[in-house]
Amino acid sequence: MMKRCSTMLFCLLMAFAVHAQVDSGADCSYSFNGIDKQNFDKGVEAYRDHHFGEAKSLLRKVSSKHPKAADPYFYLGMIAVAENDNPGAIRRYFTKLIDVCPDYPNALAHFYRGIVYYTDEQFEDCIAEMKRYFEIANRQSIPEYLALYDEASSYLYWANFLAEAYQNPVPFNPTLLHGASSRRDEILPYITPNGQQIYYLRQVPQSKGYTIYAKTDEELEPRLCVSRWKDTAFTSGEELSYPFNQGDPEGGVSITADGRCLYYSSAKRGGSFDIYFAENQGGKWGELQSAGINVNDKKAWDSQPAVSPDGKYLYFASNRKGGQGGTDIWYCHRLPNGDWSRAENLGPSVNTAGNEKCPFLCADGHTLFFASDGWQGFGGYDMFRIDLSDPYRLRPTNLGHPINTENEDSFFGVTTDGKHAYYAARGGNLPSLGGYDIYQFDLYPDARPEPMRCVPVQTAANARVLSLRPTAEAAEYWMDASGHGAMMLSCSENQTVMAVADGCVPDVVRINRSEVPRITALTLSPLPAKANQHYPIKAVLFDSKNALTSDGKQVIDTYVTHLLQKQPRMHVRIECPVAAQAKAIYDYLTVEQKMRPERIEQQVNTGIIQPQIVITQM
Repeated sequence: MMKRCSTMLFCLLMAFAVHAQVDSGADCSYSFNGIDKQNFDKGVEAYRDHHFGEAKSLLRKVSSKHPKAADPYFYLGMIAVAENDNPGAIRRYFTKLIDVCPDYPNALAHFYRGIVYYTDEQFEDCIAEMKRYFEIANRQSIPEYLALYDEASSYLYWANFLAEAYQNPVPFNPTLLHGASSRRDEILPYITPNGQQIYYLRQVPQSKGYTIYAKTDEELEPRLCVSRWKDTAFTSGEELSYPFNQGDPEGGVSITADGRCLYYSSAKRGGSFDIYFAENQGGKWGELQSAGINVNDKKAWDSQPAVSPDGKYLYFASNRKGGQGGTDIWYCHRLPNGDWSRAENLGPSVNTAGNEKCPFLCADGHTLFFASDGWQGFGGYDMFRIDLSDPYRLRPTNLGHPINTENEDSFFGVTTDGKHAYYAARGGNLPSLGGYDIYQFDLYPDARPEPMRCVPVQTAANARVLSLRPTAEAAEYWMDASGHGAMMLSCSENQTVMAVADGCVPDVVRINRSEVPRITALTLSPLPAKANQHYPIKAVLFDSKNALTSDGKQVIDTYVTHLLQKQPRMHVRIECPVAAQAKAIYDYLTVEQKMRPERIEQQVNTGIIQPQIVITQM
């Protein structure tokens, strides 16, 4: 991958191309006479024989007397490339050459002048010179031209990318995140889905001593800390208590939407980094547990976990075998028994032969940000974005300049509403309290994920709450023993929310996207299943032709999975105000879901507004 290179670097890469005889064929006509012609001809011959010292001496004599002549500059420039030790000469001679003869007919002149422009970050000029190289090279099958074809293509590719990026910078207005930032270094920030806490690693003094002569130096150690939102800002932060900060190296955290499960990485007992989790018990984190053998590879570095809001997926960085190369992003999904599935590589739409790390899964469950040094960027690691729900995804999108720079840009997160991003960086030209601080900025609209809202939920004990949306996989959130939990609601599309519990008929709520900003909590009440009871299905099931929509099928699927399949003796009657609707549900249950027809009845009931289920037999 080509990043910005120094002039010396391109000399080293390109020197091989000049050890052949190349005629300039200049059309910037300039005639030499007498001794000057003899010196020029001898200089070119010496160049072709690789006698570069003699060639330089002769050609410089000619050039000093004829500063408007292009050919001596060309050969002096090619000698500088061949000698591989004088970047200044390459710059000087090819600059003079193009100045006196902008349309010099040798493709190599435009190739090297293009590299000079690239090195000077004059990308538009580089593009023009590389295009001129291709115009000439494509007309003449000269080996010396063709030998540089791939390199020229790469420079043109990168120059186009950088020119576009610098001409169209993305909005970027970072401000210091007070409270979480201090005069110490803070890295790996993570704001919880409800926005009430921010976790990070902070360099904390572990010992401080004095003598009558001098104060000893502080010994600093990274400690996992948390700052809490209070009034209008985060608090100054506190170190996490046991089971964290026990002396082992630790990484950043990721937490489910309900705040009950925290994932993080640690190198315990001096080993490699592995991924662990802890569950919140009565407001305190319980014992750390390994994420399991399907997540942690004994021979690999496994770190930087990113758990989906509903705890259904776990993304992480690993250098295990079987990837695309280097460190890759991998993921697991939750199995019915609660374990994680075997880790799968996210594939070439995310991973490269380089390194990918620092995955951050947004609150929408499908927008992934990550750092990479393998995709086209500005140098080092850049931050990228990809929509995992897009079946046609081919490559990620660079977040652009100046969010990404020549420095290492990583450890990036986004708030639940999708409007703000945060990261850790050295202040530089920004306000800083010292060292690495945490900054927040407005994420420009094109880079934003789907806006979400984290809301508390109250329902039956140990119930599950499902969120059904047209453009995303169904999310499932578990409630605790008291029926408390939290879930994500989409601010951009209508959704159906269902609470299911053993022995109960699901409670269905249709939520309009316009209502979401005003929702502070949800209360759902799955009702005990009883014979001869009527249970309205409070969801939009049908389209304008009374056919079941995809959302409607998901709702009916939930009744099948959590009610009919769990109670095989149960018989139900489907009642709808329109005959076609009752038939649509009946056909879906008996044909597509393969329910026994004798368990299902259908009936038209013009006295109701929405479909309902009547349990006729338990």
